[in-house]
Amino acid sequence: MRTFKVAAILIAAMMLSGTNQTMAAEQIECAPVVAGPAPEAFASYCGRCHKAEVLSDEYFAGVSEELALQREAELALFLDRHSACPHQHHEEIAAWLREMAMER
Repeated sequence: MRTFKVAAILIAAMMLSGTNQTMAAEQIECAPVVAGPAPEAFASYCGRCHKAEVLSDEYFAGVSEELALQREAELALFLDRHSACPHQHHEEIAAWLREMAMER
């Protein structure tokens, strides 16, 4: 009987967790398509003050592929030194912003 109660509690917790994740995803309607850690990290921290599309355009729009890759590396280094950023996905965030600008 005890095993049944524990299983029921675990199942209920998993169902509630899934509902909360669905609700959180619905609240971020204006965020770019989430694919991997970079968009999630950006949305959870950087997105408080910055818009991904604006930063992407400021850093990468209208530049050559070589310059875009150089700016991507510089942005990743800046994020590494940005002590207020709690994430470890700096290279991924920089690459994601570059790819976003190149897709437009």
